[in-house]
Amino acid sequence: MNNLPMKVVVLGLMVLTCAASAQDQDIKRNMERSLQGVVKQRAFAYGLTLREGYDSNIYSRSDNVKGSFSTTASPDFQFGWSGPLTDVTAHYSYSAVYYESRPEKSLDQSHNLNVSVGHEFSPRLHVVFSDDFAPGFEPDIEEGTNQRSADYIQNTARLTATYKLDSRWDMTSSVRHYFINYSDDTVLPVIPGTPTSQTMNRQAVDTSVGVNYQPQSTTTLGAALSYNAVSYTGNNRDNSGGTAVFNVRHIFNPRLSADAAAGMSLRTYDVIGGESVNPDVNMGLSYLLTPRTSLFGRFSTRMQPTELGGYLESQTFMLSGGAVHQFTSRLMGSASVMYVPTEYQGSLVVPGIGGPGTAFNGNQSETSIASSLTLGYQFNVHLRGEIGYSFTHFTSDLFARDYDRHMTYLQARVGF
Repeated sequence: MNNLPMKVVVLGLMVLTCAASAQDQDIKRNMERSLQGVVKQRAFAYGLTLREGYDSNIYSRSDNVKGSFSTTASPDFQFGWSGPLTDVTAHYSYSAVYYESRPEKSLDQSHNLNVSVGHEFSPRLHVVFSDDFAPGFEPDIEEGTNQRSADYIQNTARLTATYKLDSRWDMTSSVRHYFINYSDDTVLPVIPGTPTSQTMNRQAVDTSVGVNYQPQSTTTLGAALSYNAVSYTGNNRDNSGGTAVFNVRHIFNPRLSADAAAGMSLRTYDVIGGESVNPDVNMGLSYLLTPRTSLFGRFSTRMQPTELGGYLESQTFMLSGGAVHQFTSRLMGSASVMYVPTEYQGSLVVPGIGGPGTAFNGNQSETSIASSLTLGYQFNVHLRGEIGYSFTHFTSDLFARDYDRHMTYLQARVGF
Protein backbone atom coordinates (compact mmCIF):
# COMPACT_ATOMS: atom_id res chain seq x y z
CA MET A 1 0.00 0.00 0.00
CA ASN A 2 1.04 3.62 -0.57
CA ASN A 3 2.66 4.97 2.61
CA LEU A 4 2.66 8.60 1.40
CA PRO A 5 -0.38 9.77 3.45
CA MET A 6 1.11 8.33 6.62
CA LYS A 7 4.42 10.03 5.89
CA VAL A 8 2.60 13.32 5.33
CA VAL A 9 0.94 13.17 8.74
CA VAL A 10 4.10 12.04 10.52
CA LEU A 11 5.80 15.00 8.87
CA GLY A 12 2.94 17.13 10.17
CA LEU A 13 3.72 15.99 13.70
CA MET A 14 7.35 16.97 13.18
CA VAL A 15 6.34 20.36 11.79
CA LEU A 16 4.15 21.03 14.81
CA THR A 17 7.02 20.19 17.13
CA CYS A 18 9.49 22.34 15.21
CA ALA A 19 7.06 25.25 15.04
CA ALA A 20 6.55 25.11 18.76
CA SER A 21 10.30 24.95 19.31
CA ALA A 22 10.87 28.01 17.18
CA GLN A 23 8.14 30.11 18.73
CA ASP A 24 8.41 29.04 22.37
CA GLN A 25 11.94 29.39 23.68
CA ASP A 26 10.90 28.15 27.11
CA ILE A 27 10.45 24.52 26.01
CA LYS A 28 13.82 23.43 27.37
CA ARG A 29 13.21 25.16 30.68
CA ASN A 30 9.73 23.59 30.96
CA MET A 31 11.10 20.10 30.26
CA GLU A 32 13.79 20.55 32.91
CA ARG A 33 11.13 21.56 35.43
CA SER A 34 9.10 18.49 34.52
CA LEU A 35 12.08 16.17 34.95
CA GLN A 36 12.52 17.44 38.50
CA GLY A 37 9.50 15.28 39.35
CA VAL A 38 7.53 17.89 41.27
CA VAL A 39 4.33 15.97 42.02
CA LYS A 40 1.05 17.87 41.97
CA GLN A 41 -1.21 14.88 42.47
CA ARG A 42 -0.94 11.11 42.80
CA ALA A 43 -4.07 8.96 43.07
CA PHE A 44 -4.93 5.27 43.29
CA ALA A 45 -8.36 3.73 42.83
CA TYR A 46 -9.51 0.13 42.82
CA GLY A 47 -12.81 -1.68 42.76
CA LEU A 48 -14.76 -4.86 42.14
CA THR A 49 -17.91 -5.36 40.08
CA LEU A 50 -20.06 -8.46 40.64
CA ARG A 51 -22.96 -9.28 38.33
CA GLU A 52 -25.54 -12.05 38.24
CA GLY A 53 -27.55 -12.24 35.05
CA TYR A 54 -29.65 -14.28 32.67
CA ASP A 55 -29.20 -14.42 28.89
CA SER A 56 -32.07 -15.99 26.94
CA ASN A 57 -29.98 -16.69 23.83
CA ILE A 58 -26.26 -16.99 24.56
CA TYR A 59 -25.41 -18.05 20.99
CA SER A 60 -27.54 -15.37 19.24
CA ARG A 61 -29.45 -17.91 17.15
CA SER A 62 -32.96 -18.40 15.79
CA ASP A 63 -32.52 -22.17 16.12
CA ASN A 64 -30.47 -24.05 18.73
CA VAL A 65 -31.58 -21.38 21.23
CA LYS A 66 -29.98 -21.84 24.63
CA GLY A 67 -30.46 -19.66 27.70
CA SER A 68 -28.10 -19.49 30.64
CA PHE A 69 -27.56 -17.81 33.98
CA SER A 70 -24.16 -16.14 34.22
CA THR A 71 -21.91 -14.81 36.97
CA THR A 72 -19.41 -12.05 36.28
CA ALA A 73 -16.51 -10.86 38.43
CA SER A 74 -14.52 -7.84 37.27
CA PRO A 75 -11.81 -6.29 39.46
CA ASP A 76 -10.05 -3.14 38.28
CA PHE A 77 -7.23 -0.82 39.32
CA GLN A 78 -6.44 2.75 38.30
CA PHE A 79 -3.40 4.95 38.87
CA GLY A 80 -3.04 8.63 38.09
CA TRP A 81 -0.09 11.00 38.47
CA SER A 82 0.11 14.71 37.62
CA GLY A 83 3.29 16.76 37.50
CA PRO A 84 3.82 20.38 36.47
CA LEU A 85 3.77 19.50 32.77
CA THR A 86 3.10 15.76 32.59
CA ASP A 87 0.04 13.61 33.28
CA VAL A 88 0.17 9.80 33.51
CA THR A 89 -2.81 7.46 33.89
CA ALA A 90 -3.01 3.67 33.87
CA HIS A 91 -6.10 1.50 34.15
CA TYR A 92 -6.28 -2.30 34.32
CA SER A 93 -9.41 -4.44 34.44
CA TYR A 94 -10.09 -8.17 34.33
CA SER A 95 -13.41 -9.81 33.53
CA ALA A 96 -14.42 -13.43 34.07
CA VAL A 97 -17.90 -14.56 32.98
CA TYR A 98 -19.11 -18.02 33.98
CA TYR A 99 -22.04 -19.49 32.01
CA GLU A 100 -24.01 -22.10 33.93
CA SER A 101 -25.38 -23.81 30.80
CA ARG A 102 -22.13 -24.09 28.84
CA PRO A 103 -20.49 -27.20 30.36
CA GLU A 104 -16.78 -27.61 29.54
CA LYS A 105 -16.91 -24.28 27.65
CA SER A 106 -18.22 -22.20 30.47
CA LEU A 107 -15.71 -19.40 31.07
CA ASP A 108 -15.06 -16.23 29.06
CA GLN A 109 -12.14 -14.09 30.20
CA SER A 110 -10.68 -10.78 29.11
CA HIS A 111 -8.01 -8.34 30.26
CA ASN A 112 -7.69 -4.66 29.44
CA LEU A 113 -4.72 -2.39 30.11
CA ASN A 114 -4.92 1.26 29.11
CA VAL A 115 -1.98 3.63 29.59
CA SER A 116 -1.85 7.32 28.70
CA VAL A 117 1.02 9.82 28.97
CA GLY A 118 0.49 13.49 28.18
CA HIS A 119 3.15 16.18 28.19
CA GLU A 120 3.00 19.94 27.68
CA PHE A 121 6.17 20.80 25.77
CA SER A 122 5.20 24.46 25.73
CA PRO A 123 2.13 26.60 26.44
CA ARG A 124 1.13 25.86 22.84
CA LEU A 125 2.17 22.26 22.20
CA HIS A 126 0.61 19.29 23.99
CA VAL A 127 1.38 15.66 23.05
CA VAL A 128 -0.43 12.54 24.27
CA PHE A 129 0.56 8.90 23.77
CA SER A 130 -1.92 6.17 24.69
CA ASP A 131 -1.98 2.40 24.38
CA ASP A 132 -4.89 0.00 24.90
CA PHE A 133 -3.98 -3.71 25.19
CA ALA A 134 -6.74 -6.33 25.48
CA PRO A 135 -6.21 -10.11 25.29
CA GLY A 136 -9.28 -12.34 25.59
CA PHE A 137 -9.83 -16.04 26.21
CA GLU A 138 -13.15 -17.64 25.30
CA PRO A 139 -14.55 -21.08 24.34
CA ASP A 140 -14.21 -22.48 20.85
CA ILE A 141 -17.12 -22.43 18.44
CA GLU A 142 -19.88 -24.85 19.34
CA GLU A 143 -21.18 -26.76 16.34
CA GLY A 144 -24.17 -25.08 14.74
CA THR A 145 -23.73 -21.67 16.39
CA ASN A 146 -22.44 -18.26 15.36
CA GLN A 147 -20.04 -17.85 18.27
CA ARG A 148 -16.52 -17.11 17.09
CA SER A 149 -13.46 -19.03 18.10
CA ALA A 150 -12.28 -16.31 20.37
CA ASP A 151 -8.83 -16.49 21.95
CA TYR A 152 -7.37 -13.24 20.69
CA ILE A 153 -4.99 -10.35 21.30
CA GLN A 154 -5.75 -6.79 20.23
CA ASN A 155 -3.87 -3.55 20.74
CA THR A 156 -4.42 0.09 19.85
CA ALA A 157 -1.63 2.68 20.09
CA ARG A 158 -2.15 6.38 19.37
CA LEU A 159 0.06 9.48 19.28
CA THR A 160 -1.69 12.88 19.16
CA ALA A 161 -0.16 16.35 19.03
CA THR A 162 -2.20 19.53 19.52
CA TYR A 163 -0.70 22.92 18.72
CA LYS A 164 -2.51 26.11 19.78
CA LEU A 165 -2.02 28.66 17.00
CA ASP A 166 -3.71 31.47 18.96
CA SER A 167 -6.66 31.99 21.30
CA ARG A 168 -9.16 30.84 18.65
CA TRP A 169 -7.28 28.41 16.39
CA ASP A 170 -5.61 25.08 17.09
CA MET A 171 -4.22 22.26 14.95
CA THR A 172 -4.21 18.53 15.72
CA SER A 173 -2.29 15.67 14.10
CA SER A 174 -2.48 12.01 15.09
CA VAL A 175 -1.25 8.53 14.17
CA ARG A 176 -2.96 5.32 15.31
CA HIS A 177 -1.95 1.67 14.90
CA TYR A 178 -4.40 -1.16 15.59
CA PHE A 179 -4.13 -4.94 15.35
CA ILE A 180 -6.17 -7.99 16.33
CA ASN A 181 -4.95 -11.57 16.14
CA TYR A 182 -6.95 -14.75 16.77
CA SER A 183 -4.88 -17.61 18.12
CA ASP A 184 -6.45 -20.52 16.24
CA ASP A 185 -7.88 -21.37 12.83
CA THR A 186 -11.29 -22.71 13.79
CA VAL A 187 -13.58 -22.46 10.77
CA LEU A 188 -16.37 -19.90 10.90
CA PRO A 189 -19.84 -21.25 10.05
CA VAL A 190 -20.61 -18.13 8.00
CA ILE A 191 -17.93 -18.96 5.42
CA PRO A 192 -17.41 -22.73 5.28
CA GLY A 193 -13.78 -23.72 4.84
CA THR A 194 -12.38 -20.31 5.77
CA PRO A 195 -10.24 -20.12 8.95
CA THR A 196 -10.69 -17.32 11.46
CA SER A 197 -7.16 -15.96 11.01
CA GLN A 198 -7.67 -15.49 7.27
CA THR A 199 -10.88 -13.49 7.62
CA MET A 200 -10.42 -11.61 10.91
CA ASN A 201 -6.70 -11.14 11.70
CA ARG A 202 -5.66 -7.67 10.59
CA GLN A 203 -3.76 -4.51 11.37
CA ALA A 204 -4.62 -0.92 10.51
CA VAL A 205 -2.85 2.43 10.44
CA ASP A 206 -4.83 5.69 10.72
CA THR A 207 -3.38 9.15 10.24
CA SER A 208 -5.17 12.49 10.45
CA VAL A 209 -4.64 16.25 10.41
CA GLY A 210 -7.29 18.70 11.60
CA VAL A 211 -7.85 22.34 12.45
CA ASN A 212 -10.39 23.85 14.87
CA TYR A 213 -11.69 27.41 15.15
CA GLN A 214 -13.66 28.81 18.09
CA PRO A 215 -15.34 32.09 17.07
CA GLN A 216 -17.11 32.26 20.44
CA SER A 217 -17.20 30.28 23.67
CA THR A 218 -20.34 28.37 22.62
CA THR A 219 -19.27 27.41 19.10
CA THR A 220 -16.42 25.35 17.65
CA LEU A 221 -15.87 24.76 13.92
CA GLY A 222 -13.45 22.22 12.50
CA ALA A 223 -12.16 20.38 9.45
CA ALA A 224 -10.09 17.21 9.22
CA LEU A 225 -8.40 14.96 6.67
CA SER A 226 -7.71 11.32 7.54
CA TYR A 227 -6.15 8.28 5.87
CA ASN A 228 -6.66 4.64 6.83
CA ALA A 229 -5.05 1.43 5.57
CA VAL A 230 -6.13 -2.08 6.63
CA SER A 231 -4.12 -5.23 5.98
CA TYR A 232 -5.54 -8.73 6.58
CA THR A 233 -3.64 -11.99 7.01
CA GLY A 234 -5.65 -13.23 4.05
CA ASN A 235 -5.01 -10.26 1.76
CA ASN A 236 -8.21 -10.55 -0.31
CA ARG A 237 -9.78 -7.81 1.85
CA ASP A 238 -6.86 -5.36 2.10
CA ASN A 239 -8.12 -1.81 1.64
CA SER A 240 -7.20 1.83 2.13
CA GLY A 241 -8.94 5.16 1.94
CA GLY A 242 -9.31 8.73 3.07
CA THR A 243 -12.03 10.92 4.58
CA ALA A 244 -12.60 14.68 4.54
CA VAL A 245 -14.93 15.93 7.28
CA PHE A 246 -16.27 19.30 8.44
CA ASN A 247 -17.69 19.52 11.95
CA VAL A 248 -19.43 21.96 14.28
CA ARG A 249 -20.30 21.95 17.98
CA HIS A 250 -22.68 24.54 19.40
CA ILE A 251 -24.32 25.27 22.75
CA PHE A 252 -27.62 26.97 21.94
CA ASN A 253 -28.51 27.66 25.57
CA PRO A 254 -27.84 26.08 28.99
CA ARG A 255 -30.29 23.29 28.11
CA LEU A 256 -29.65 22.54 24.44
CA SER A 257 -26.42 21.56 22.68
CA ALA A 258 -25.63 19.81 19.41
CA ASP A 259 -22.75 18.53 17.30
CA ALA A 260 -22.56 17.54 13.65
CA ALA A 261 -19.89 16.19 11.31
CA ALA A 262 -20.34 15.63 7.57
CA GLY A 263 -17.97 14.67 4.80
CA MET A 264 -17.07 12.15 2.12
CA SER A 265 -14.93 9.03 2.20
CA LEU A 266 -13.01 7.34 -0.61
CA ARG A 267 -11.92 3.71 -0.21
CA THR A 268 -9.98 1.39 -2.53
CA TYR A 269 -9.97 -2.42 -2.28
CA ASP A 270 -6.85 -4.20 -3.49
CA VAL A 271 -8.69 -7.35 -4.60
CA ILE A 272 -10.88 -5.54 -7.14
CA GLY A 273 -8.91 -2.34 -7.66
CA GLY A 274 -12.14 -0.34 -7.55
CA GLU A 275 -13.04 2.76 -5.59
CA SER A 276 -16.03 3.45 -3.37
CA VAL A 277 -17.13 7.04 -2.62
CA ASN A 278 -19.68 7.49 0.15
CA PRO A 279 -21.07 10.09 2.59
CA ASP A 280 -19.90 10.14 6.21
CA VAL A 281 -22.34 11.80 8.63
CA ASN A 282 -22.52 11.87 12.43
CA MET A 283 -24.74 14.22 14.43
CA GLY A 284 -26.07 14.37 17.95
CA LEU A 285 -28.35 16.41 20.18
CA SER A 286 -28.71 16.68 23.96
CA TYR A 287 -31.45 18.50 25.84
CA LEU A 288 -31.94 19.13 29.55
CA LEU A 289 -35.71 18.71 29.85
CA THR A 290 -35.80 19.42 33.59
CA PRO A 291 -33.07 19.84 36.21
CA ARG A 292 -33.36 16.07 36.78
CA THR A 293 -34.08 14.78 33.26
CA SER A 294 -31.89 14.85 30.15
CA LEU A 295 -32.66 13.58 26.65
CA PHE A 296 -30.22 12.62 23.91
CA GLY A 297 -30.30 11.47 20.31
CA ARG A 298 -27.80 10.59 17.59
CA PHE A 299 -27.77 9.73 13.89
CA SER A 300 -24.90 8.48 11.74
CA THR A 301 -24.27 6.85 8.40
CA ARG A 302 -21.03 5.59 6.91
CA MET A 303 -19.54 3.00 4.59
CA GLN A 304 -16.75 0.96 6.15
CA PRO A 305 -14.91 -2.37 5.76
CA THR A 306 -17.03 -5.06 7.34
CA GLU A 307 -16.16 -7.47 10.14
CA LEU A 308 -18.20 -10.14 8.35
CA GLY A 309 -16.02 -12.40 6.23
CA GLY A 310 -17.14 -12.79 2.62
CA TYR A 311 -17.98 -9.12 2.08
CA LEU A 312 -15.87 -6.06 1.38
CA GLU A 313 -17.83 -3.29 3.05
CA SER A 314 -21.05 -2.36 4.80
CA GLN A 315 -23.27 0.71 4.64
CA THR A 316 -24.50 1.28 8.20
CA PHE A 317 -27.14 3.69 9.45
CA MET A 318 -27.59 4.28 13.15
CA LEU A 319 -30.41 6.11 14.88
CA SER A 320 -30.48 6.17 18.68
CA GLY A 321 -32.12 8.03 21.51
CA GLY A 322 -32.68 7.88 25.22
CA ALA A 323 -33.23 9.59 28.52
CA VAL A 324 -31.54 9.79 31.93
CA HIS A 325 -33.54 10.73 35.02
CA GLN A 326 -32.34 11.50 38.56
CA PHE A 327 -35.21 10.33 40.79
CA THR A 328 -33.41 11.28 44.01
CA SER A 329 -29.89 12.28 44.95
CA ARG A 330 -29.02 8.56 45.04
CA LEU A 331 -31.43 6.91 42.58
CA MET A 332 -30.92 7.27 38.83
CA GLY A 333 -32.56 5.55 35.85
CA SER A 334 -31.95 5.46 32.12
CA ALA A 335 -33.65 4.17 28.98
CA SER A 336 -32.34 3.91 25.42
CA VAL A 337 -33.24 2.48 22.03
CA MET A 338 -31.07 1.97 18.94
CA TYR A 339 -32.04 1.15 15.34
CA VAL A 340 -29.22 -0.05 13.05
CA PRO A 341 -29.87 -1.24 9.47
CA THR A 342 -26.79 -2.52 7.61
CA GLU A 343 -26.25 -3.50 3.99
CA TYR A 344 -23.24 -5.63 2.99
CA GLN A 345 -21.70 -5.11 -0.41
CA GLY A 346 -18.98 -6.65 -2.56
CA SER A 347 -19.04 -10.44 -2.27
CA LEU A 348 -15.76 -12.36 -2.34
CA VAL A 349 -17.06 -15.94 -2.14
CA VAL A 350 -18.75 -18.33 -4.52
CA PRO A 351 -22.55 -17.89 -4.76
CA GLY A 352 -24.66 -20.41 -2.92
CA ILE A 353 -22.16 -21.76 -0.39
CA GLY A 354 -23.77 -19.99 2.57
CA GLY A 355 -26.58 -22.50 2.99
CA PRO A 356 -30.02 -23.30 1.58
CA GLY A 357 -31.59 -20.34 -0.16
CA THR A 358 -28.63 -18.06 0.46
CA ALA A 359 -26.58 -16.45 -2.31
CA PHE A 360 -23.53 -14.46 -1.21
CA ASN A 361 -22.97 -12.73 -4.54
CA GLY A 362 -25.62 -10.02 -4.09
CA ASN A 363 -26.14 -7.27 -1.55
CA GLN A 364 -27.45 -8.63 1.76
CA SER A 365 -28.95 -6.65 4.62
CA GLU A 366 -29.39 -6.94 8.38
CA THR A 367 -31.34 -4.89 10.90
CA SER A 368 -30.80 -4.63 14.64
CA ILE A 369 -33.22 -3.03 17.10
CA ALA A 370 -31.90 -2.86 20.66
CA SER A 371 -33.41 -1.33 23.79
CA SER A 372 -32.27 -1.15 27.40
CA LEU A 373 -33.45 -0.03 30.85
CA THR A 374 -31.24 0.52 33.91
CA LEU A 375 -31.86 1.62 37.47
CA GLY A 376 -28.96 2.43 39.79
CA TYR A 377 -28.74 3.33 43.46
CA GLN A 378 -25.70 4.89 45.18
CA PHE A 379 -25.75 3.51 48.74
CA ASN A 380 -22.66 5.49 49.75
CA VAL A 381 -19.43 6.78 48.27
CA HIS A 382 -18.06 3.22 47.99
CA LEU A 383 -21.09 1.06 47.08
CA ARG A 384 -23.44 1.23 44.10
CA GLY A 385 -26.14 -1.23 43.03
CA GLU A 386 -27.77 -1.56 39.61
CA ILE A 387 -30.41 -3.63 37.84
CA GLY A 388 -30.87 -3.73 34.10
CA TYR A 389 -32.76 -5.26 31.19
CA SER A 390 -32.04 -5.27 27.46
CA PHE A 391 -33.74 -6.71 24.39
CA THR A 392 -32.30 -7.19 20.91
CA HIS A 393 -34.26 -8.09 17.77
CA PHE A 394 -31.99 -9.02 14.86
CA THR A 395 -33.12 -9.86 11.33
CA SER A 396 -30.80 -10.87 8.48
CA ASP A 397 -30.77 -12.01 4.86
CA LEU A 398 -27.77 -14.18 5.74
CA PHE A 399 -28.17 -17.81 6.70
CA ALA A 400 -29.07 -18.58 10.34
CA ARG A 401 -28.36 -15.11 11.74
CA ASP A 402 -31.86 -14.02 12.85
CA TYR A 403 -32.43 -13.97 16.60
CA ASP A 404 -34.17 -12.41 19.59
CA ARG A 405 -32.28 -11.95 22.86
CA HIS A 406 -33.38 -10.89 26.35
CA MET A 407 -30.80 -10.11 29.02
CA THR A 408 -31.34 -9.16 32.67
CA TYR A 409 -28.81 -8.53 35.43
CA LEU A 410 -28.31 -7.50 39.03
CA GLN A 411 -25.00 -5.77 39.74
CA ALA A 412 -23.02 -4.44 42.70
CA ARG A 413 -19.98 -2.19 42.43
CA VAL A 414 -17.54 -1.55 45.30
CA GLY A 415 -14.88 1.10 44.79
CA PHE A 416 -12.15 2.77 46.84
